[in-house]
Amino acid sequence: MNQLVPEYLSFTPASRSQPLLHLQSGLHVNRFPINSAGIDFPLMKRVLSSKEATMAIATELKTANKLYSAQDLESLSANGKRYALILGELIEMPPAGNEHGMFTDLVSSNASVYAQQKKLGVGFAAETGFKLTWNPDTVLAPDWSFIVNERLLKPIEKSYGTVVPDLVIETRSPGDSRSEFLSKTLLWLDAGVKIVWGIDPKNRTLTVYRMNSPARILVTGDTLEGDEVLPGFTYPLNRLFGENEESQSIETESEIR
Repeated sequence: MNQLVPEYLSFTPASRSQPLLHLQSGLHVNRFPINSAGIDFPLMKRVLSSKEATMAIATELKTANKLYSAQDLESLSANGKRYALILGELIEMPPAGNEHGMFTDLVSSNASVYAQQKKLGVGFAAETGFKLTWNPDTVLAPDWSFIVNERLLKPIEKSYGTVVPDLVIETRSPGDSRSEFLSKTLLWLDAGVKIVWGIDPKNRTLTVYRMNSPARILVTGDTLEGDEVLPGFTYPLNRLFGENEESQSIETESEIR
């Protein structure tokens, strides 16, 4: 059954090695409350969306090192390395592990086939970049994404997409802390993504995130639905976790820190 888990995030001081946390902790906010089922989105959105905050971060980065652009990112990525770009700061991203890829594909392949059959829109494979901010630039690539027909640019853009996806999948890697994973989720929601499906292989959960709405934590026995983005789509989580089910509890506050 769906689980609604109250919890709190604790952020450490900003550092160049933790850029996703930098957006919050750069404002000296040490703790964000979570509502009865998920993130306190109004508070987080106010911090992430603040023009003053963005400019302060950009100014700090300028004094520390070069701010890179989306064009720079394209050139560097052509050399075979994988990066994310957050407010002009390059973040090298290691390749995902086998488990990460397997869980992502189990959900995304079914969603892609359904969307194609129903002619609902276009799905984009992992590593497809989307430009979320300009000057300084932010380019992120989810594990899978989908844009409905009505919002697609035609022809499809050859470079990084400038139309924010309606739906993205992010799968948590073993090295991601809960706060890091939620930070990336918030970047998507703040950019205008309607729904984020967050897959957590370790805890055998899939969480449905929306801005200003309680997060819904689904477990084995629940059914994922496409809601208004993929109307009619369903996917039983027994098929996602199934025989891989393990007796692992959802992380507590002490594990998040």
